[in-house]
Amino acid sequence: MMSSWKSLHQIHWKIDMTLNKKQKKQIDVLRQKIQKQRQLLSAAKQQTDDPAEIEQFQKEIADHEAAIEKIKSE
Repeated sequence: MMSSWKSLHQIHWKIDMTLNKKQKKQIDVLRQKIQKQRQLLSAAKQQTDDPAEIEQFQKEIADHEAAIEKIKSE
């Protein structure tokens, strides 16, 4: 298990080395937003008052992840 984590870490490190400072910052901000959205999603799943809210959080997470991939592919 450790070797797969290490190789995954190396892949992320190599990708990060090809990004400029602005791109790295954008990705960092998006990752923070994803983390926040996941926390809100978890809370929304526990409190099922509004099912549309869960879908909205899932969509926002997917949008942020897509934005990260777009930045990495530039």
